[in-house]
Amino acid sequence: MQIQDGDIADPASWSRAESISGPPPPDEVALWAIDLDERAAGASILAPAERARADAFRFEADRSRFLAGRTARRLILAGATGLKPEDLDFAEQNGARPRLAHGPGAVEFSYSKSESYGLFAIAGQGPVGVDLEAIADTGDLELVVETHFAPSERRHLAGLAGEAWLEAFYRIWTTKEAALKASGAGLSGDLSGLEVDIAAFNAARPASRAKGALNFSSAQSDTDATFGFKAYSFRLAIGAHERGRRPALACIVCAPGIEAIRTYFFQPGGSD
Repeated sequence: MQIQDGDIADPASWSRAESISGPPPPDEVALWAIDLDERAAGASILAPAERARADAFRFEADRSRFLAGRTARRLILAGATGLKPEDLDFAEQNGARPRLAHGPGAVEFSYSKSESYGLFAIAGQGPVGVDLEAIADTGDLELVVETHFAPSERRHLAGLAGEAWLEAFYRIWTTKEAALKASGAGLSGDLSGLEVDIAAFNAARPASRAKGALNFSSAQSDTDATFGFKAYSFRLAIGAHERGRRPALACIVCAPGIEAIRTYFFQPGGSD
């Protein structure tokens, strides 16, 4: 799978919005960055099962971030579907990508979180998958490579060291996970069977990066022939310099007909 590569310094500069009115146009994906350390409000819109799951967390920070993410998911989807946030019902089973159990069937969405970062996408058409990971050397990454990476990916990483190795690892990993989410397999899919073309990271860049949008270049060969997806990899750093947070690497995978990713910074109750 080839991907387009870019860097986004701080999504806090993106347009601020709680949601959009209706689903995105057929050729766009709406993408929200979420600061999960912003105190969650409106937990009353969550389902009893969501509140029970939040109460099961041992640490308050984990509980608060879970509530922030689930609240954002409901508020964003409420705007896109026209339903009340508390009326949204989700079908989640067997590790597959969650879907709306009722309502507009055309709304495809994906959510990922890592530490204090959240990322949520809604596609105007076709499937979508997002994944992000805070960049950290946890000590077990070599085992992950041996278990879940394809031979060509392992060969590429073998020629790198230090920060370059770490960044390449997370670009490959997030691309794999986002593609599995977009395919509908969720995290239960076979990561080793999905091969990422790491050489395409620097070869294919977006044609335009106007404020609030990441536009795919129609001239680039950025659609994978096997999976039929486009992918875009980027750094995510919400207030990293002010709060000492580690930056994260993220990837969004979407249908080949998508031409732009419209970007937002989640802000409950308002917009720019």
